[in-house]
Amino acid sequence: MELRKPDFYDSFHCIAACCPDSCCKEWDVAVDAEKAALYRALPGALGEKLREFLQDEDGDTYLTLDNGRCPMWRADGLCRIQAELGEGALCKTCREFPRLTHDYGSFVELGLELSCPEAARLLLKQETWQWVQQGQAEEADPDMALLLRTRLCFCWTRSRQIWTLKRKPVCWKHCAAPLQAVRCSQSPTAFTKTWAAER
Repeated sequence: MELRKPDFYDSFHCIAACCPDSCCKEWDVAVDAEKAALYRALPGALGEKLREFLQDEDGDTYLTLDNGRCPMWRADGLCRIQAELGEGALCKTCREFPRLTHDYGSFVELGLELSCPEAARLLLKQETWQWVQQGQAEEADPDMALLLRTRLCFCWTRSRQIWTLKRKPVCWKHCAAPLQAVRCSQSPTAFTKTWAAER
């Protein structure tokens, strides 16, 4: 299986209390079964607090809100679970957010959710970036392969900063799959260099 991720993906680190916003409010966090069992078995005040706000619904477990905030979100902006039990005690949602995993069958892509201010800042500060690839992709179905080649052509164009307002309609035209099915059989770099040379 091939794994792809932006070259800045591993640079992300949660800035916790320094964040100008917070992912610890305004949504009920889905808690995986392993951590739900851990939280329900915890002794003491932390366990009591968690059990008070854990709620089961349609076979899933959620940590519900307390006045619009996660009940584990302390006044200093830090997570009570992590502070008292360590990062390993966080549920999967909190441990992984804003990291995203997209499984396309023949390959897997990792990314960052831009609703996180630090993830957005990290992306927007990149003048150029590229995909880092690990492993070997399985053979993709023709539609997925064409979509991937088209998207990679767009990413190559964007990363080379030739995505100007004047050229935007032209780029969309030349990256459109129905019009470029034959030309997209080239590698993304070869295809885009051909396109750039014609402009």
